[in-house]
Amino acid sequence: MAEDLERVSESLGVAAVFIQDMKEHRQHNYAFSWERMLSLNGDTGVFLQYTHARLHRWALVVAVLVIVVVVVVVVVAVVVAVV
Repeated sequence: MAEDLERVSESLGVAAVFIQDMKEHRQHNYAFSWERMLSLNGDTGVFLQYTHARLHRWALVVAVLVIVVVVVVVVVAVVVAVV
């Protein structure tokens, strides 16, 4: 578990820096900044990954709710048909 957590955190960190680095327009001199790379606010790689995780979580919640609604509708339809 600890190894997985370390591997995932390293992958997320590298991806955040990569995303932020690719976003910059490099037509002129480029100044690397850890503060900008790891910022949690604004249009950054870290925020992009956070937003993706939140949207993915909500997609799962919505999928479960849809399944529950479908099951309820089917049960109600069966009960109405029997009565």
